[in-house]
Amino acid sequence: ILVALATGAGEQIDAATWAVLSATGTSHLVVISGLHVGAVVLVTLGALRYLRVSPRTSIPATMLVTLMYAGIAGFGLSVQRATLAALAALAALGSNRAVGAGRLWCIALAGVCALDPFASLKSGFWLSFGAVALLLIVFAGQHRSSGERLRWPKELLRAQLVIGAGLLPVS
Repeated sequence: ILVALATGAGEQIDAATWAVLSATGTSHLVVISGLHVGAVVLVTLGALRYLRVSPRTSIPATMLVTLMYAGIAGFGLSVQRATLAALAALAALGSNRAVGAGRLWCIALAGVCALDPFASLKSGFWLSFGAVALLLIVFAGQHRSSGERLRWPKELLRAQLVIGAGLLPVS
């Protein structure tokens, strides 16, 4: 199960375990998503920065690790979206340019369509890009000052409601 969680290798899980995961509503955790890719980026970049590796080295190294992880994870649609957005964000960080989340979404959209022109015919395409678009629209312009307390339970609930209601027609 740990290998499947880390790499998305769901085929290594037996049928009985899949039944338990499905019954408990946790089977989606085994599927690699953008959250996994984002975690790899943050942990890698954070570790390299903690070790005081220069940005000239840490950013390309993080890009390489991200691409390697995406390859191990099978480079599915949500992984492609997250990887392309992460690479664009890292490139912007490396060149000291500000790039908005909406622009990163557009870059990922164009990249996924360039890799697979028929991707937009798949429901996963609409679910993946739709979920992120909904979150960007709902949470656009919300910036917290360093002293402001995070209201994570309320924000998490809000995000789940937005995604659940917004993706219902596509689901």
